[in-house]
Amino acid sequence: VILLDMDQPVEALPHAQAAVQLDPADAFGRFLLGAALTGTGRNAEAAEELRRAIERNSSMTEARDLLRAIEQR
Repeated sequence: VILLDMDQPVEALPHAQAAVQLDPADAFGRFLLGAALTGTGRNAEAAEELRRAIERNSSMTEARDLLRAIEQR
């Protein structure tokens, strides 16, 4: 989270991937992975992870907002 807040998505990506690997059902981990992927320009993969986050937690507005922004590009 700190690396994403510091606008360092490349550095955040392996940490987010590890979080998802440790707990694939965790919506927040999926959201973080989607955010990191977005920051590295991998929007198709990001959208997929954000959809997975929303499936696991339908009230996750951050994931919905980021997915909407990707889809509008």
